[in-house]
Amino acid sequence: MEYIPVSLPEMMEHREKRSKRTAELLSEYKSTVICMSMNFIGEYKVLKHSRLIFNIFCHKVLEAANIVFFEKKHSHCGDYAHFVSNGSPEYVKSKMRQIEESTEVGRLFDIDVFYEIENGMPIQVRRDEPRKCLLCDKSAVECARNRTHGIEAVREETTNIMRRYIASLISECAYNALISEVETTPKPGLVDKNNNGAHTDMNIRSFYASSLAIKPYYYEMAMQTFKGIDESMSTKALMQSLQVIGHTAEKAMFEATKGVNTQIGEIYTIGLLSCGAILALEKLTGFDTISQYAQQLALSIKTDNSPSFGARYEAENAFPNIMNAYKRIEALCNEFSFNEACVIALIETMLTVDDTNILRRGGDDGLNFMRQRAKQILDLKSISEILKATYEFDMQMIESNLSPGGCADILAASIFMLYIKQMLFAYEPENQI
Repeated sequence: MEYIPVSLPEMMEHREKRSKRTAELLSEYKSTVICMSMNFIGEYKVLKHSRLIFNIFCHKVLEAANIVFFEKKHSHCGDYAHFVSNGSPEYVKSKMRQIEESTEVGRLFDIDVFYEIENGMPIQVRRDEPRKCLLCDKSAVECARNRTHGIEAVREETTNIMRRYIASLISECAYNALISEVETTPKPGLVDKNNNGAHTDMNIRSFYASSLAIKPYYYEMAMQTFKGIDESMSTKALMQSLQVIGHTAEKAMFEATKGVNTQIGEIYTIGLLSCGAILALEKLTGFDTISQYAQQLALSIKTDNSPSFGARYEAENAFPNIMNAYKRIEALCNEFSFNEACVIALIETMLTVDDTNILRRGGDDGLNFMRQRAKQILDLKSISEILKATYEFDMQMIESNLSPGGCADILAASIFMLYIKQMLFAYEPENQI
């Protein structure tokens, strides 16, 4: 992506266009108008990841303030958006301030609220207090006027703020995926909202605790990937540094569950895919390349005894079952509820995957039984029949002490991929700048 510097005349003309459009909307709608832009110091007004974050914040505004009209403009002089709300100026301003202050990255935004035209100029609701500098506690205007900090220092902190925000979104997607997986019900032989599956040492509260415990480490893995890019780490060196974080996450999980392994597979798999997402965003290669980058990380420490199934096999082969399950959930959601889509995708996964937990507990007989029942359920015509049969299948798996933990890991990772796509890859790569 080529970043284009903006001259002072261009910037002045750009601001005039924004102001003119604001006035037009005030005149046309006779209602509250919001103008949102990102504020970057220096000659570059669009930075890497800024357009992605700008689009995310557009959705935040759309959800917050009774919007009746919306438009956005992308320009090398700076992206901006206009919204018209039927809320009062004071109400809308309070909502916009919540958005600006809810996350660190909100400090990069100017979300101005206008309510009337006076002498041809839009009049805005004023801030209660001046905004603080990104690098110190002083007023941003004061630091800019006195040139307290160099442009490079401010730009570096701006980049770090955006990266921290993206890493936090990835961590949130990972956590939400873990919760969505354990709450999918019914899940044959697995912990869900109905029962503990074929387990006596864990329940749904165990998964809530471990999910919360390992959530920060997905953030750390994402930030470490940014660091690896900056330092031009080899793929192997980056993977080794990620393993250190992963081992720390495992310790946090065991501490939260009092020694029970609830989600080691998901630490590994979703961790790799989280880092793959960062690499895809940095290289502007799009959602479909995430699994490839994650595969490269896994292969960088490949040993001679590569497995023919399991989590390592999945990673070293670009996550074929996870990508299939993600696509199935996405497609099934057009016809069924999210929970129903996840149940069906899980049963489909049980039909095809050599689940190591099943093989350990029940051998080939257990695996064959699981597959036969999965096929019978998938042959049913209606969702009500599928759910009823899945509840019965759950009881059979519990009685046989069979728990398809590998399939559960695949379900969690596939939900993660769906969430990541919706959150960070809803736009074409060239618009993710």
